[in-house]
Amino acid sequence: MRFIRPKGRLAGFHVAAGDLPGGALLEAGELWTPGRWKIADHAHPGWELYYQAAGETEWRFGRLKQRIGTGGYYLVGPGSRHQLLRFLSPQAHFYYAVFRPERLLTSKAPVDPRSWPASTSAAAGGTPLEGPLKALVRELVLAREDRPYGIDLQLQALCLEIQRLLRTRPPPEPALSAHPAALRVRELFESRPGHPWKLDELAALAGVSIPHLICVFKAEFGAPPHRYLRNLRLDRAAEALQTSDRSVTDIAHDLGFSSSQHLAGSFQRRFGKSPSRHRSQPD
Repeated sequence: MRFIRPKGRLAGFHVAAGDLPGGALLEAGELWTPGRWKIADHAHPGWELYYQAAGETEWRFGRLKQRIGTGGYYLVGPGSRHQLLRFLSPQAHFYYAVFRPERLLTSKAPVDPRSWPASTSAAAGGTPLEGPLKALVRELVLAREDRPYGIDLQLQALCLEIQRLLRTRPPPEPALSAHPAALRVRELFESRPGHPWKLDELAALAGVSIPHLICVFKAEFGAPPHRYLRNLRLDRAAEALQTSDRSVTDIAHDLGFSSSQHLAGSFQRRFGKSPSRHRSQPD
């Protein structure tokens, strides 16, 4: 299993995993990329699941064009050609995995990829595939003897969720939806965390007054907009420190902190340790 850091990315990694026992997982990764990132027309020998954690992109699947926003995904089958046409946001954060369900070592779940469509996608919104895909990618970085079997079990859970999702058409709507203004502002934060957002700018983009925006955002996400943004920036900084070799100064600049000292002070208050200690001694 080889870890690769693709050129041009902001942070993250790609794993070539074809040598794992059973060969069910072929490749996977988590990447933060700038808007100039390119993914040419391509296909895989296995199924590919792509999940857009932040940002917005436009893809081509055969003759079909599809925009994938925050919370969106696509699933394409073996040999299905697809291409990233363009970024619709300055940056993007995404997870992906390429796999062959029929090669799972331990699967007793009713997973039958022969019944899956050649391609399917959702433009945005929550998906039950997010949790299992993130868990699979996290399992890759664990340096344990039983890692191949942990990966196999996480991949089995992911395939089971895919099977359930595809059998539920359309997916059930949540009982209560978040306020659209709050969702719009959160999407802006997720796609451009380093932007110097002002409340009047956010309220105008969300189409509500500043007091109303603060009220609905706090009701939906448990914190007013700028506290939520600060915590998001710190979470992104923590991830970048562990998944890249970029300097603290560069990370601070990209995430909207005035200096590395500003980031270090905020980081210490939130996580109880300095950025350098977090990088050398991750939890």
